[in-house]
Amino acid sequence: MKLKVIEDYEGGKLVMVIAHQSSVSHSNIATIFKNKKKMKKDVKGFASLKAMRLTNTREGPISDMETLLMAWIEDQTQKRIPLSTMTITTKAKRLFAMLKEKAEPDYDLEFTGSSG
Repeated sequence: MKLKVIEDYEGGKLVMVIAHQSSVSHSNIATIFKNKKKMKKDVKGFASLKAMRLTNTREGPISDMETLLMAWIEDQTQKRIPLSTMTITTKAKRLFAMLKEKAEPDYDLEFTGSSG
């Protein structure tokens, strides 16, 4: 949000317009401008660390299970049903077992449902 405010100001927008559009007080906008060099430096450093992060892409039943599990969690949350780690892990294991049955016969990855 702060970078957007800085970009808008540098793009020629008035402080009053930026404050109104972002629902931030005029004094907070002034503070953002005052610290803009530091913020840009911090964001630049953060972006380079983020870019260096390596991720694994999952395929097959595990990927499908994650998608279904997230949808289930969102549904339970909307219904205000409390969820524990054990409940989520159990659901994940059941979904994976169901999806693995439907997978190719040579799919040999296992899902243990660890909490970490």
